[in-house]
Amino acid sequence: MFRVTTGFATWLRQEMQRRGWSVSELAHKAGTYPATISNLLNENRKPGKAICKQLAKALDLKESIVLYHAGFLSKDPEDPTQQLDPLALDILAMLSGKTENEKRAALAALKALFENLDRVKEKGK
Repeated sequence: MFRVTTGFATWLRQEMQRRGWSVSELAHKAGTYPATISNLLNENRKPGKAICKQLAKALDLKESIVLYHAGFLSKDPEDPTQQLDPLALDILAMLSGKTENEKRAALAALKALFENLDRVKEKGK
């Protein structure tokens, strides 16, 4: 028997509890059978993309959120830092702990640098 290890069942159960929904209610709203939801909750079935789409609609969530919890996406769509380029995260880390004035000065320096790079690029065309 298949066992899901992604924590999807726990997440789905929490979403149901937040809404006060039973297995039957979620199944009805998702347009599926209660047995399908039970199998997901009991970790006997791995969620496929189709059921994720149905669950997203039933739970009124973005599909990407359900797909992430089902293990189809490696980045959490609810965490904006995971959507950033790794280099952008490095810049954010460098700014951590700096004063507001230091952050503004760093931003101004970056803007000036990029403006200069754009000018150099334009001259090279």
